[in-house]
Amino acid sequence: MFTAQFKIIENRTQDVIFGVDLFERTAAVIDYKRKQLILHDGVLCILLSTGMDFAKAVCTMIDTRIPPQYQAIVPVR
Repeated sequence: MFTAQFKIIENRTQDVIFGVDLFERTAAVIDYKRKQLILHDGVLCILLSTGMDFAKAVCTMIDTRIPPQYQAIVPVR
């Protein structure tokens, strides 16, 4: 058992965004065939969203890693 801190942000397009630290602590597995995220050796399964609104999507022009709790301005197209 562990605790996790979440931030609630209104008016976002995604239901939830998980960080790598949560994936590591829960031994997360992404099953693309079944479209689910599996946590804690199968104790918790979350269905993945399959739709994307490409009108709201951007691609970074350079590889970018933004640490938790930081903001960044990056070139996109």
